[in-house]
Amino acid sequence: LWPSPRPSESLNIELVYMTAGLVCCSICLDEVERVVFNCGNISCTYQLCSSCVRDAFNDSSGVNSAQCQMCHTPTAMDMISAVCGPGAIKAVESKVRSSIEFSLRTEMLKKEAAKKDIAEINVKARKLFNDLAEEINLKCPRCKVAFTDYDGCNALSCGVPNCKAAFCAICLEDCGTDAHAHVRAK
Repeated sequence: LWPSPRPSESLNIELVYMTAGLVCCSICLDEVERVVFNCGNISCTYQLCSSCVRDAFNDSSGVNSAQCQMCHTPTAMDMISAVCGPGAIKAVESKVRSSIEFSLRTEMLKKEAAKKDIAEINVKARKLFNDLAEEINLKCPRCKVAFTDYDGCNALSCGVPNCKAAFCAICLEDCGTDAHAHVRAK
């Protein structure tokens, strides 16, 4: 029983050959030539002789296809083996593997260079941040300890026990032990 649409006449001929126990090419139907390609799909009966196998894997635009023309199962390795022999598959695998390995090495080198560039940029950014923080933060002019805020009088004294410097909050001038006279003068 065949699903709709019914198989073509050439397919009917092929089925007759199969039921008679003969192996023949699906394109030229020659039963004398040795079949060198069988589709990898178990339910597909597509078989090709050495004369037909080269042209059978061209799609409608003439470009090589890697699919069985009957069931569209991927068949590139079977085609290469049938046309060029089993050693060709190893050669293709080796060529593809070396090409992929070269591409991977190239990508890894690019990524390593990008990581190095990013690390250098991070170092520069950290230095810039530290330099800016150094410039922006208010610090005791004597011991260089930063202070974040103050309120009230601009005459400040350092809170570090060993320093106790008195300085102006506006110009950060060290005024010895009392900054009030300096602040009143400004």
